[in-house]
Amino acid sequence: MGLVELISSFRADRKIRKLLRNASERTLSEVRESTFVRVTGTVQPHRSRVVEAPLSGRLCAYYSLVIRAPVRAWSVYSRRSHDRYVTVGEEDEGIPFELEVDGLRAVIDPTDAWISSSFDHKVHLHDDDPRALEIWKRRGLVGTSNYARFEEAVLAIGERIAVFGAAMREPDPDGSGEQGYRDHGPTRLRFSGSERFPLVIRDDLRTL
Repeated sequence: MGLVELISSFRADRKIRKLLRNASERTLSEVRESTFVRVTGTVQPHRSRVVEAPLSGRLCAYYSLVIRAPVRAWSVYSRRSHDRYVTVGEEDEGIPFELEVDGLRAVIDPTDAWISSSFDHKVHLHDDDPRALEIWKRRGLVGTSNYARFEEAVLAIGERIAVFGAAMREPDPDGSGEQGYRDHGPTRLRFSGSERFPLVIRDDLRTL
């Protein structure tokens, strides 16, 4: 990454942190268009679509999988070699989902979102976990250290999360109209990331 990219990344990070600090907590009935807010609710399927996490098999709207393996490295401080873990494989997948708050729902599009989800499911290759072994072979990593570890994070169906972002209203093809009408029929809220308003999704509510 060059100097310009580093400066841009730093500025973007500062902007996001400031937005998060200043975001007001709102329910879906209180959300106004193009206003950056924080909404807390539970993950629900959108149009009955879900993703199955590859390591744990959990039904979710998003998963991130990281595979790390130990490599031998020399330390100039201790003057001895030691193992350190490096990433040898990564994959993730996310689909639109619905955030449910007090009986109301909004569509969340994670395409351009900043997602912070804890790696709460971990497996070592020597555990002989069938899902881990299948992933290992599928990625062509046969022959690498038996002490490799798999770490998985998900936004699970039914999990309570916080969404930071600005919503827009769009036509509701399902016709529920729970969140108001416009001249052309019922509408619903949709949160998605934009250059002006990033979309941040977090599952660690204790630090909010």
